[in-house]
This record gives sequence, structure tokens and C-alpha cells, in this order.
Amino acid sequence: MRPVKNIRAFRRAVSRLKQQGIVRQSIDARRAQPYWLSGGNRLSDLIKRYSNVASGNATVVKLTKDETAKFAAQGYRTVGKGANKRVIIPHMPDERVFVSHGYVTIKHPSGIERVQIPVPYHNLEQYLTEIQAKRKSLNKLKNTNEYFGFRFFNHRSSMYSRDIGLLIGELVKYDSVQATINTKNAKQMDEMYQNLEIIRFERPESWYNAPESAERLHYKHRNEKAIYKRRVQKLKRGPEWKKEQYRSANAERQRQYRLRLKNDPDAYAEYLERGKKRKAKWKESKS
Repeated sequence: MRPVKNIRAFRRAVSRLKQQGIVRQSIDARRAQPYWLSGGNRLSDLIKRYSNVASGNATVVKLTKDETAKFAAQGYRTVGKGANKRVIIPHMPDERVFVSHGYVTIKHPSGIERVQIPVPYHNLEQYLTEIQAKRKSLNKLKNTNEYFGFRFFNHRSSMYSRDIGLLIGELVKYDSVQATINTKNAKQMDEMYQNLEIIRFERPESWYNAPESAERLHYKHRNEKAIYKRRVQKLKRGPEWKKEQYRSANAERQRQYRLRLKNDPDAYAEYLERGKKRKAKWKESKS
């Protein structure tokens, strides 16, 4: 068998697979050789098979039996068998995967989180319709001070909303989405589904300033919060016309948001209710 070109990189990959439970814990990664066996498989073959995990671009997570079956049905790769079956979640190198209350979230250092929607996928029309139907329960996947957005074929949506139903309603208006649904082409719908990501974030600034997923770097946006603070300070010191331009753009975004809300009675009622709670809390703090 040919020796590996870079034994240090090979052993680093073995260590990652060991941490993720793919390689047996009895294997000593510091001394590992390509021909060593783990579960009847050569280490070199395991690294090739699970290259995204070995390179840090995927994480193995343990979920409930039902959630594991849902992810497998959606096309996610799995590892292990029976009760030890786990799901491989792909992500960018600087992202981290978390499991909370059975739900998977993928978090970027900027604070943006990709949310795995717990809705089974059969076809694109069914998937989007079911998300809108379950909007009230799915809205609980975020905190009250957070927003939903979406990334479609690595491009960020210009719209964001506290209500996932409004967000999906905006996506359905895309000509490409409508055309694909109308054609009933399973391959095209599957491709669109695989390139749709639902995003959760707290500050709209982090969404607008975040890099596209295909262009993310390891350390580029770790100081995003500090950059935003400096930008705000610079704006305060800037000319009045620039401040007015910023205020006008923000007011227009808020106006458009309220107009979209009014088209959905349930979402608008929730919006008004949140406003009442904020006002009551403000009055309480002043008393």
C-alpha cells in the first residue's frame, strides 16, 4: 500500500473522525497508519468516505429516532446502525453545530444561525405549504428578539421577518420558484430544496454584513460586532445628510415591513401584541 504524502494531516483527520465517533476510541491517532483497521475498514478508506467530517466541514450529531429518520429522508448522510445511528450535518469550517430540544442549529461567529426546519420534505410545494401551515409552532424556534431570513442558492434574502410564514410567502413569489413548482419536475424541486436555508439572527446588521456562504473565511467575521460598533460611531460623527439618508432608509424598511404584516391578520395581531408588551414594560421601568 502506498504511504500517505502527509502523515501529520492524515493523523489529524483520524483524530477528527475519532472525536466524531466514526473511528474506534482505542485507535491512537498519534501513531495511526493508513492500513490500520477500525470496524473492519481501513483508516484511509474511512477518511476518504467521510472526507467532509475529516476536513472539519461536517459534524456528526445524535438525534432522536424520529428526527434521524426525517433527516435521512431529506437526503442527509448517516453513520452507524440501530440505536447508534447518527446524522452528518454539513457546514462551513467556521460554523458550529448545536442540538437543542432535538432541533439542529448551525451557528456562524457573526451570530447568524441556520435552522433545520422540522418539516418532512416530499416535494417543494408540499414543504413550503406545510411551513406556512405550521407557522405558529415554527415561530417558536426563535426568541422574541430574533428574525428569520433565508439564503437561496448562496444569496441572502433582502427581506427578513419575525414570522416565518411571511418569509416563505415572499419566497413563493420568486419567478424561479413558481416556475419549478408548476413544472412538477422532481429533480429541479429537490435541487431548490437543497439550496434553501432558513436563517435565524438577532441583529439585522449582522444579516446584511454577513458573507455569502460560499465566500466565508475562517476568521474574517469574528470581530463583526466591533466593526458594527465602529460603523455606528462613524455615522454619529458623519454629516447630517448621511444621517438623514440612513434614517430614511430605515423608516422605509419599517414601513414595508408593516405593510406586509397587514396582509396577514395573524402575524399583524402578534406584532401589535408584542408592541403592547414592550410599552407596558417601558411604563413599568419608568414608574
